[in-house]
Amino acid sequence: MSTTAASTIRLDHPILALDLGPRGRQACAQLGITTVAQFLALPAADFVARSGCSQKTWTQIEHRVIDWLTTTAAGSDRATADDDQRPLDGLVRDPAAERAFLTLGITTVGQFLATPKETLLACAGFRERTWQSIRDKIQATRKLRAAGSRLLPQVMLDLPLSRLALARPLIARLEQLGAHNLGQALALPETVFTAGGDLGTDAAAAIRGCLEQLFRVALEQVDLQPESAVLDWPTLKGQLLAPLQEQERELLTQLVGIGQPPRTVQDLAVTRHLDATTIAALADRTRQRLHERTPSLLCRLRFEMARELDTFEGVVDGTRLAPGTLLHTIGRANADAMLPLRLLAFCFPREFWFQDNVLTTLSRRDYKRLVQTLRETARPHRLPLPIDQLAAEVATRIAGVPRGLLLHVLRVSLRLTIQIDPRRGEVATQSQHAPAVRLRHLLLEQATPMELEDLVFAWRERYRTVSARALERTLRADPTFVAISPTRWSLRAWHQDELQSATTIAAEVATRVLEAPGKHHVPAMLQDREVGEVMIWLVIDCLRRDPQVRYLGRGDVCPATHARSSVLDQLLKDFRRAGGDVVMSRFLENQSSGKRRLVERLLHENRMFVIPAEDRIDLLANYPFSGERMARLLEVVDGVLRSRHGYAAIGLCMVEVNRCDLGGTWMNEVILGELLHRHGRFELLPGGIVARRDLELGGWLMQKARAALRAARMPISVAEILAQRPELAEFSATIAQLLRSDPMVRSDGAKFVLV
Repeated sequence: MSTTAASTIRLDHPILALDLGPRGRQACAQLGITTVAQFLALPAADFVARSGCSQKTWTQIEHRVIDWLTTTAAGSDRATADDDQRPLDGLVRDPAAERAFLTLGITTVGQFLATPKETLLACAGFRERTWQSIRDKIQATRKLRAAGSRLLPQVMLDLPLSRLALARPLIARLEQLGAHNLGQALALPETVFTAGGDLGTDAAAAIRGCLEQLFRVALEQVDLQPESAVLDWPTLKGQLLAPLQEQERELLTQLVGIGQPPRTVQDLAVTRHLDATTIAALADRTRQRLHERTPSLLCRLRFEMARELDTFEGVVDGTRLAPGTLLHTIGRANADAMLPLRLLAFCFPREFWFQDNVLTTLSRRDYKRLVQTLRETARPHRLPLPIDQLAAEVATRIAGVPRGLLLHVLRVSLRLTIQIDPRRGEVATQSQHAPAVRLRHLLLEQATPMELEDLVFAWRERYRTVSARALERTLRADPTFVAISPTRWSLRAWHQDELQSATTIAAEVATRVLEAPGKHHVPAMLQDREVGEVMIWLVIDCLRRDPQVRYLGRGDVCPATHARSSVLDQLLKDFRRAGGDVVMSRFLENQSSGKRRLVERLLHENRMFVIPAEDRIDLLANYPFSGERMARLLEVVDGVLRSRHGYAAIGLCMVEVNRCDLGGTWMNEVILGELLHRHGRFELLPGGIVARRDLELGGWLMQKARAALRAARMPISVAEILAQRPELAEFSATIAQLLRSDPMVRSDGAKFVLV
């Protein structure tokens, strides 16, 4: 460091002027640290020992201080000092801010930055928005400086000039100017290397040439043809595991899946009886040791993966890795194409993310947002949709989504087909295996509308089993189809002319419904028009899509202004009159036959009710559950399920709930199951098992059980099913009850067979 540069370091510089984060400012205020000198004099252990002052906060402040000291030592802080002396007069136009500055004696930018925000906010009229606006103006009007010291890694900035193979006289002249390493040389003023400067243009060319040669040598080591010995998997495995300690080595092999199935942090936490935070901290230490001991190997792997991501436009699935690369060698030697992807995701957790069996550069949060956005954007009624238009719509919500990743999500997550259209290029359309596409083909083959029952039999004849309820749900959800009777379905394209007339009639019906509130039966309203059954149901279809009215089923509609149905209002009045739970079976017997089915469905599905015990029903309002407590309950149960592969016995969830203030003497497994089923994203299975709904555990169990029944081709018991499918052993009680409720399975009480 030169004498001139050293003399300019002022350790009494206000530490708040270093642009600390909120936690850093709060920690400094708590410890009474106001200057750089006070921070440097405080041991890190004393800082971390205080409540609210973490190691991460200390590291962030330390980096800010080191950056400031580095630029100061290199003689480049003069611009910063001049900038801090700028007056605030030209930056402030707020009278309240001017009064606050006058009261506190703040006249310059440096004084403003050194003043705690809380002190300014305590002044009358000075608000958070005013403080942020002034900060933004200060940043926008700062003099720009070269960003080399921030962009280059510290190991390069610390590189001694002698390692650059520069001429000895040039190194001596650089040292006279206070530059002993590359970082200090980059911090020298630009005028030093101009014609007539202290060093001149020849010195700049010499340094630039040495750096270019250094980079070329490094790239040659990483680039194309690796040595044959390096491509040997045992050698690579030794380079990865040898630098690690035994505990770290075991953790790496388990998380990445080297020689064994991969495991998650949550799974390891349960197995080792530790919390997930401890396992994550050990993983961070393992990752840091790998970067310290095997930097060249990790650099090579990272370089190869970057090329693969560039080749496949942002997504790598492991099946098409370039031969001759380390990634290809790792996957081929282990017969596991996903192993190199998991390894890169572990070593570089902020650059690569392994999800849905592919490696991407999109974070998990953005990946979930991408899937959800595409589900909303690529709805069936919009297909076929050009990929360019779809990408443009996604870009308005999520920036930087690679095209390859977009196509992958469309194909794999949404199960759409990508086709080439002569006019519009690549388009996303429904897969030929989608239920709606198959139903459309069945109707086109018949060339006439079909009864729902006929569609079920035609489907089973060609595509194996299906339930009438599942087909009807698909028909109602897809606008390609239209109901022309209570049980008869047709293609909407066959009724375009009739739909135009139906739209006019539906508008008139909607007007009459809005003029006379209450429930209206559409067929009765159209009796005077003498229209056919097909036209009546086409009118009903138009009314279902009219936001002014609400379709109630069975041809009934009412104004959409009603907050809830009259049946639900009457139910609430009855329960308030009862003042507690009632017998459900007796309550249903007292209902009129016309609305008994609707009342039964409301009692079993509506969130306003809860079943506290067998054959009892009550209002949820009679239990101590506000919106905040319900959210906490769902969060607690979700945490239990996440630590146990997504499912657990409801009794285990009860134990966790009772550990906090959410439980009570009134809480039992029946009530807990009801709350989870009605209010959360959970699936309640027979046998007292609760699972996350996105896991689709019930469907998976039925699929495995049906496969066992199909393979047996004769009645078999649950024990025989478990003998064929050992992975279902823990669900024996659940499988028996699921099979008894399956309409496609026949049972004599002990054995089951597919119909």
